Amino acid sequence: MNVKPGQTIEGTVVKVTPEGVYVDIGYKVEGFIPLNELTMGDPQKALKSLKEGDKIKVRVTRVSPENVTLSRRSIEFSEFKRSLMEAYKKGKVVKGLVKDYNKGGLIVDMGPFRGFVPKSHIYFRGKPEELNLESFIGMELEFKVLEVDPDRNQVTLSNKQAVLERLREEERAFWDEMYEGKVLVGKVRKIIDSGVFVRLIETVDGFIPISELSWDRIKRPDEVVREGEEIQAIVISFDRAKKRVTLSRKALEPDPWLRVNDLFRPGHEVKGVITKLGRANAFVRLAYGIEGVLPISELPEEKRREGAEVEALITDINPTTRRISLSIRKLEEEREKREVRKYMERMKTPAFTIGDLLGNLNSDIPHESK
Repeated sequence: MNVKPGQTIEGTVVKVTPEGVYVDIGYKVEGFIPLNELTMGDPQKALKSLKEGDKIKVRVTRVSPENVTLSRRSIEFSEFKRSLMEAYKKGKVVKGLVKDYNKGGLIVDMGPFRGFVPKSHIYFRGKPEELNLESFIGMELEFKVLEVDPDRNQVTLSNKQAVLERLREEERAFWDEMYEGKVLVGKVRKIIDSGVFVRLIETVDGFIPISELSWDRIKRPDEVVREGEEIQAIVISFDRAKKRVTLSRKALEPDPWLRVNDLFRPGHEVKGVITKLGRANAFVRLAYGIEGVLPISELPEEKRREGAEVEALITDINPTTRRISLSIRKLEEEREKREVRKYMERMKTPAFTIGDLLGNLNSDIPHESK
């Protein structure tokens, strides 16, 4: 078999040494791969991965009657260059490690190529003046190839184009799979007085109105959620064109009003906390997230404030209007009636019997001595 420089051959590893690898290429002498021609990556790691009998592709770099010098590194370089050109022509995404930066942008390790990302092509959601190039060092990012200079082994990259394309695809899939009643998981991004914004995907936020956060009456959303917390919620409406999703967190839990007659009964004494004071009534949070309504006229002066604890009697339950009527006055009346009944019961039972009385009298009469 004749061999010549530039020829690519498949050979068999016959010996691995610290200086390099000997390969049988079917020529009159074995070929040799010097350590520095073994790979574009870590040569020691590549050396350890090879053993006698392995089949490998090599490129002939030099031929003499005594020896043939081979390179596997040049094959890797050609394959990498080919894949990079393919990514450039077909718009494929490549990945690279940011290793440095300069005032113009980021410098990326692209194997044998030097990658460069102009500042305008870095994906960053903050203000331009807040962009910190140094913070990207050590990060593996995704890129679109803008330009390749094969003679100088340089490539210009765009992180922004790659990320925006991925986000568009994620958003398309998000809306295609959207329906009312779907349970989503998101992170609380912002809390305002009227509700909570939840990050569902990077380009879409959902909103949970304060009324949909809990079956309990709450004054502020931060009573039940906090920023950065991951929560589940159900989609109650959405508008793809306006990129709006309205969510409910309380809909994940059973409506306590559906079983209110199993939880409470008219005539029951209950304890609760005043959540809101109106002109005529006070709203009282009872157990299970249900509220009762209590006339303010029945509240003692010191209890006329939000957060005050009260005891009352349930006088009526109406599941249709979702209203439980409470009364402190009726509770006091019932308690007075109970005390009267107890007193009357005690009065009906004599404290002693006639026999006990006669026995006591007999014990007081002196007996004759025999």
